[in-house]
Amino acid sequence: MKQNKNIAILLARLDSTRLPRKHFKKIGNDYLIDCCLNQLKKGNGYKIVLATSDRDIDKPLVEWAINRNIDYFSGDAYNIKNRIKGCVEYFNADSFARVNADSPFINAKLIEDAFNFLETNPKVDLYTNLLFRTFPYGYSVEVFNARTFIDTIDQNPELENVTSFFYNNQNSFNIENITNPFGDFSDIRLTVDTFEDLERLEKLFKSDNNLFDMSLEKLINYINQ
Repeated sequence: MKQNKNIAILLARLDSTRLPRKHFKKIGNDYLIDCCLNQLKKGNGYKIVLATSDRDIDKPLVEWAINRNIDYFSGDAYNIKNRIKGCVEYFNADSFARVNADSPFINAKLIEDAFNFLETNPKVDLYTNLLFRTFPYGYSVEVFNARTFIDTIDQNPELENVTSFFYNNQNSFNIENITNPFGDFSDIRLTVDTFEDLERLEKLFKSDNNLFDMSLEKLINYINQ
């Protein structure tokens, strides 16, 4: 497989217990997963790939990726650690961003900055804004040195919340954490885990259909009004 220096891995599966098939729920005229993809497309310097499972239930996600000319990787449904590892190795990446496909406000500029930082600071293992959270939920950035992730995978007991291993062992890794310049807004939810999350974002979108183009500062002020 051709070398892909940086990849943004869009993680998705359709059997969420809290909101099944949430990636194909709509906000405005777009599927939730398309909202995420549209945000990622605003960035440069990385390849966007879907990482889903190899089960029949997730075949619609593969079809979605094919229809949008997005490369994909199918792996273990519940061992996300191994799915990420397989995806990284398949695309032969040096660095990767972990992106949940239920976060329609994911910020491409933050991800782009993270990849640039890792390129000029190769000894950094993880660039994140989650070690000390000040950004809203769903406005996350986690970009890993791929070699570090793969080399420590056998030490990582987590199967799904795979990045917590790095935060719980932060003294063993070189982690760069960024904070929100506008203050601590970690109490704001901009992700879709439940029907209530979806309903709230739909209501916000109906009030202003430029919601996904707002700067973080403007978005926070709008939500708090």
